[in-house]
Amino acid sequence: MISYSRVTNKDIEDIIECYEKYLNNGEPVRQSIRAAFARNGYLGYKAMDGDESVGYFTFQDGFSLTCPNALYEKEMLQAIGEMRYVTVDALMVNDEYRKMGIANQLAVRNLAMLREHGIDCFVVEIWVYPDGSAPAQNVYEKMGNVIYRKHAYGFYQDSEQYGIGCPICGKKCKCSALLEVIRLGEKV
Repeated sequence: MISYSRVTNKDIEDIIECYEKYLNNGEPVRQSIRAAFARNGYLGYKAMDGDESVGYFTFQDGFSLTCPNALYEKEMLQAIGEMRYVTVDALMVNDEYRKMGIANQLAVRNLAMLREHGIDCFVVEIWVYPDGSAPAQNVYEKMGNVIYRKHAYGFYQDSEQYGIGCPICGKKCKCSALLEVIRLGEKV
């Protein structure tokens, strides 16, 4: 039976391990997650099957893109305006637990938690694979209304210079990103 709870400092190493398996990897990733926990700027929920973590949906305070881009950051921050926001850090569900509604359950819990913290919207960088698929896009967009969207082709092509590798492509990433700002809705 799957249970859900908020992430805590005890989850740092497990989150990093999952991140490196399902998302990007490298020392900057580990440093970013540890720094966010250290400043109490890491929010989210985890899904557990007994003692095994099977999914995470987490946020960091402030604005963060995997590969910094001044133009996109400016546009996104203009869309945010005076609203309080966070940035999606990760949405990961173990392969064998996908298509079971876990991501949606994590989203439901996170929506309530973000409201408790007075958050109005969130920034999300959706990984778009070379085949054009964008896992989790539907989960994010169920959480509210998209107020900014830009498809950034070749967004990760320079990720190696930031010390980040792609679990799909390796060091020479061909993935792009769908950048969105989503204003929180009433329910998932």
